[in-house]
This record gives sequence, structure tokens and C-alpha cells, in this order.
Amino acid sequence: MTVQPNSFRTGPDERGFFGIYGGRFVAETLMPLILELDEAWKAAKRDPAAVAVSLLIPIFIHRDLPTARQAAREFLVHYAGMSHYAKAFAASGFDADMEGVRRSLAGGSRADAMAALSDRLLDEVLLVGPPARCREQLDAFRKAGVDWVSLGPQRVGDEDLVEQAGVVMRELGPR
Repeated sequence: MTVQPNSFRTGPDERGFFGIYGGRFVAETLMPLILELDEAWKAAKRDPAAVAVSLLIPIFIHRDLPTARQAAREFLVHYAGMSHYAKAFAASGFDADMEGVRRSLAGGSRADAMAALSDRLLDEVLLVGPPARCREQLDAFRKAGVDWVSLGPQRVGDEDLVEQAGVVMRELGPR
């Protein structure tokens, strides 16, 4: 069976998995706990469709898209440099991005590693840009089956975390 890259936006593959590794992109030390959880899930005979899907999404909200993208790249390059995240991103169709990050970091260039992160990758895993764009991205996650979203404000431009949290609440909070 050929497994096509997928993402939270496109949804799981025909087996219900996210990525070629079945959606299990976790540190090896956590695998015994994950397997134990699987067994408890099976023993409970709970319908997976009855379980709400939750997701923590880092958000880089700013009226200037390039400013938001720069902050997102500075954030994401840290994760892309870790092998388990790099494998997850590569398995989700971003193998060229991860190869560029790997080569750049090995060569000592964090700036080139950030440049290797495509806009498409940023848009798949983060909320980035002006408020209206972030609302559209958030809606895409909901349509993909994410029931509960926690937004993680990040530093953008000259705004610190407290300022960003205020922007997120004003622009995306319940009305």
C-alpha cells in the first residue's frame, strides 16, 4: 500500500493515520506509555469518533505577513533541528524542507535553516499572519476534525508574549 503524505489540514490517510509512521511522532522513551494507552483504549471499547481532538497551535499574529513569517521561522527552526520533529515533518511531505534545515544547521547557518522552512510548512502547522488570515487557518484546522484548539501566542516583531496574548484575545477570542 502506498501511503501519501498527509497533514492535519488534509486529514488522515485511508487507515486513519497521520503520516507514514501512523501518527506516532513521539520520543522513544514515551512509546511504552503510548502502547499502554492503546491497550487501555482497546479494553474500554470506546469509539474513537466519540473522542474530541485537541491541538495546541502556536500563533504568530501580525498585520504584516513577512514579519509574522520571520517570527514563525525563528520558532520552528528549533523544532525542525530535532530529529523526531524532523522525521514527522518529512513524513508529512516536507522532506525537502527538513533536508535543507539539516544541511544548513550542519554547516552552521541558522539563517539558511530558517530560509529552508517553506511557507507551506508554516501554514500547515502554525497560525501565521494578519488576524483574518489566522481565522481562516483556524477554520481549516476545525474542518479537518480538530474539535478543541489551544492557541499559543509567540513573540512577533517588537511585541512580547503578553502583548501577543492580548492581540490573540482581541482578534480571535469569542465575541
